[in-house]
Amino acid sequence: MLESKTYRSKSTPDEFNEAEHVKSVGNIFLSEPFVSINYNNEITSHRKVKSETKVESNINYDDLCGPWFYLANPTHARYDNLFVPKLCTWESISFKDITFMKEHQQDKNAILLFLKCKFSKCISADRNDIFPKIAWEIFELARSNSFAVKGISASIGLFYLTHRYFLSNTWCTMEDTYNFFCNTLLVHTVLSPPKSDEIFNLDECKLLLEIFHTIYMENLILLRLVCSSNYSLTMSFGNIVPISQEEPSSL
Repeated sequence: MLESKTYRSKSTPDEFNEAEHVKSVGNIFLSEPFVSINYNNEITSHRKVKSETKVESNINYDDLCGPWFYLANPTHARYDNLFVPKLCTWESISFKDITFMKEHQQDKNAILLFLKCKFSKCISADRNDIFPKIAWEIFELARSNSFAVKGISASIGLFYLTHRYFLSNTWCTMEDTYNFFCNTLLVHTVLSPPKSDEIFNLDECKLLLEIFHTIYMENLILLRLVCSSNYSLTMSFGNIVPISQEEPSSL
C-alpha cells in the first residue's frame, strides 16, 4: 500500500482554500500497484507495471560445435556469390599497368593486346575479345576527361568487377547488374577507409554511369550470349538399324 500524507497550508484563508485541492502526496513506484487520484469521480483501476524480460546471449555456436562443413563441389561453387562491392583501385590494373598504357595511349592495338593478356586469368580466351574493347572505351573516357591515375585504375576495375559479377551465374538480372555497379561506384565516392575512398567526384560519377548505360547495359543480352558458356546436348543411341520404308501397294 502507498503511504499518503496531507500537507495543509498555515497561511491566509485564501491560500488555505487553494491548498485544499491537494489531496495527497506520495511516492509511486512503477513496480507496485497504484490508484490514480479521483478526478470527477473517475477512478483508474489497479495496474502493475513490469519490465519485459530481455535475454542477451554472446554464445558463439561455431566455438561449441565448430563451423559448418561443406563438401567441395565445383558444380555448386560456381553459383556462390563471391563478388561484392569493394574498392577496385590497383585491384586489376596496377600502377605499372597504367604507366604502360600512358606510354602507348595512341596505339590502340597494343593496349587491346595488353588488356586481353591482363584479363585472361579470369576470362577464357575464346570469350576474352569483348571486354578489352570495353576497357579501351573506359580508358579513352578517363583520359579525355583528365581522370587521376587512381581514377583510371578504379574505373577499369569497376567495370571488370561488374562484368565478372554479371557472368558469375545465369540468374543475374539486369537490375542486379545495375545495382551492383551503382553500389560499387558508391564505394569510390565516400571517404571512409579502408572500405571506401573518395576517388571520383560527382561529374566523374555521372560520366561513368552514362558510359555504363551506353556500352554495357544496352548490350547486356549480347554480352550474355557472347561471353557466357554455351552448351549443346548430343545423344547417341549406338548402332540403329534404319527402318526400311515399304513401297505402297498399287491399286
